[in-house]
Amino acid sequence: MAPRKKYHTPEDKRQAIRDKSQCYYAKNKDDISVRRKAMYRRHQGTATEPRTSNDEATTSMEVKMVTRLKRLRNTNQYEVTSVPVVVPKPTPPPDLFPKYRTDARVIVQEFEDSLKGRTPHDYVELLLRLYFKSNSRRQGQLSLFVDPLDDLYRMQKNYVDIVTKALQADGPSERQQKLAQAGEPIGHLVHWLEDIWRAGIEGPQNLRLAYGKRRLKWQRESIGVATTV
Repeated sequence: MAPRKKYHTPEDKRQAIRDKSQCYYAKNKDDISVRRKAMYRRHQGTATEPRTSNDEATTSMEVKMVTRLKRLRNTNQYEVTSVPVVVPKPTPPPDLFPKYRTDARVIVQEFEDSLKGRTPHDYVELLLRLYFKSNSRRQGQLSLFVDPLDDLYRMQKNYVDIVTKALQADGPSERQQKLAQAGEPIGHLVHWLEDIWRAGIEGPQNLRLAYGKRRLKWQRESIGVATTV
């Protein structure tokens, strides 16, 4: 027995195809519209991201071209085609720089508090005055320059760690460079106190000689108070 014909006439077959196409389009018209716009922009050499009436949706989505196999009609052969697919944009990583800047400000504030309102240059000048002053209880005591170093080393290390993390997160940006510069006075003060300690380790006379001949690095360099982070 012959199988029952699905279509009685060629027109019935064409009408069935049209009905099927209309049904498919009705269900997928939004996706079809997006793909058509993306394909048009790709051929025109313009932006690959489609624009729709919903701006919030389009800003969080992007179009990528994926390769698929498409069967040629009425054959067993396939062709490779590129199909636009709408996918969510990857979420950008959080900006950690504000946290690093806050941590850096805490260290800078601690450094400035230890100077009691003085600049690093004036602070060293005060220590030298106490070291050389005849009626000072700390005359000739090299510990004047050594005692502050423990806290300064700690602040310097912590600040360098923050700057390193900021560089990894932000790269060599303007704000990262500004952050690094704000901590430079800590390093300068460490540098000066170590130099004075080396000059005075053989006694007050040797330090007095270096001071009188302006050999101290503190005398040849100048640095102001820490800049704002």
